[in-house]
Amino acid sequence: MATEIILVRHGETLWNKESKFQGSTDTVLSPLGIEQAEKLADRFKEEELDVVYASNLQRAVKTAKAVAKHHEIVVNEEPKLQEASFGEWEGLTFDQIKEKDGKKLDAWLKDPITVRTPDGEKFEDVQERAMEALDEIRDKHQGEKVLVAAHGGTIRALLVELLGMPLSNFWRIQQDNTAVNIVKFYDDDPIVALVNCTQHLR
Repeated sequence: MATEIILVRHGETLWNKESKFQGSTDTVLSPLGIEQAEKLADRFKEEELDVVYASNLQRAVKTAKAVAKHHEIVVNEEPKLQEASFGEWEGLTFDQIKEKDGKKLDAWLKDPITVRTPDGEKFEDVQERAMEALDEIRDKHQGEKVLVAAHGGTIRALLVELLGMPLSNFWRIQQDNTAVNIVKFYDDDPIVALVNCTQHLR
């Protein structure tokens, strides 16, 4: 029997709305983000979910709780699923970073592997801790259906690894707010069945 892991990105935050880099900053869902989380919850209302996990940042926890309440299950918080820390860039908009640190920003967008944000976290480290969390969840819940609420960067880092792609392809995977991604494990082999689905928002 397959272990099914549903990776979902959190709903829109106030900082998403303002195009601010949030990373490890614990931002809140916007009114639209709360609405998106409710629509996500409706999508999974009739499905049998065995367990729900979330990054311990409240935007992910609130999104996960919206889904979990229909199943009367508790959300397990896992810090290893946090978004990458963007260091000094957190709280700044893309335009502010471009103005302040344009060369570094361009270099980071071209090469997110060897270039890191000032005082930020390397995506290799993000991928390592997120995979560790995913492996632990999978081992603990063999043959079950698990929903995991996390972040755009974390999910991208997981998907490139699960697809056997180099981490340098990180930016090639889109992750919209409350996007649904489904990964099925038969023994140790992952099959990515769905990526960045936002059908529930339509």
